[in-house]
Amino acid sequence: MRRAARGVSERFGRRSALVTFLRPAYDRFLAWSAGDRGLLQTVNGETFRIDPRFRVHVPEVYEPDAWRYLKAHVRAGHVCLNIGAHVGIYALALAKWTTPGGRVFAFEPNPATRAVVTKHI
Repeated sequence: MRRAARGVSERFGRRSALVTFLRPAYDRFLAWSAGDRGLLQTVNGETFRIDPRFRVHVPEVYEPDAWRYLKAHVRAGHVCLNIGAHVGIYALALAKWTTPGGRVFAFEPNPATRAVVTKHI
């Protein structure tokens, strides 16, 4: 379904009348199908569950150089700080890479965005 929606969006344009008309129904479908679990989203080869409303903030390729550096240097048991966590994609990745025994402290000063981080975690 997501692949088909992406194809329609690419063919007609994200701001086309057709896509604009269909988007609310598609968003409701994604929210319904994801439920409280979140939508499976792959980022730089890692899979996470993301609130479908924030999928645009979690692209398939995200800061690949920084991602590779962190993945190469973060190990199980490490303690990591994620200052300015935004929607939490690095917090989720760091949690995955520091398991078992690691800890991740994610800080997001914006209350609305912090609620998204909390939901993702």
